[in-house]
Amino acid sequence: MCIAGLTWWLYTALPDQKPAVRRRVVYPFAFIAVVFAGLYFGKIIPPVPLSLSEIGVYHQVVREGGRFKLSMTRSRWKFWQHGDQSFLARPGDAVYCWVVVFAPVNFRERLQVRWFSEGPEGWIKHDTIPLPIAGGRDDGWR
Repeated sequence: MCIAGLTWWLYTALPDQKPAVRRRVVYPFAFIAVVFAGLYFGKIIPPVPLSLSEIGVYHQVVREGGRFKLSMTRSRWKFWQHGDQSFLARPGDAVYCWVVVFAPVNFRERLQVRWFSEGPEGWIKHDTIPLPIAGGRDDGWR
């Protein structure tokens, strides 16, 4: 829509530049649209890329009916934050990573969550946990 509006505005504002507008605006965007449509219909790219919608680190995750209750220690007035921004845990404490991923409905793949901690000499890798994604819900949420 924006490209159509920009093109219409350029056509009306610069009537003597119509060939240049066509060559520098319309043709490149039309080419990109045709290439992406061809890649989509050729099943080379997915219709919707994976998107990380929400992620947080919590002290406890409990399923209550069809919903999940997430426990954290941050102040309630920081409602815009998900999970603890500064997560404090002692050795032996359980740590839960809550992830919400948007994926196409019939998408099947395995993601990986990699755990690192910051040490005196840089980041230290501790673990890699596989996170299988199969199916998806009506709108792709998983």
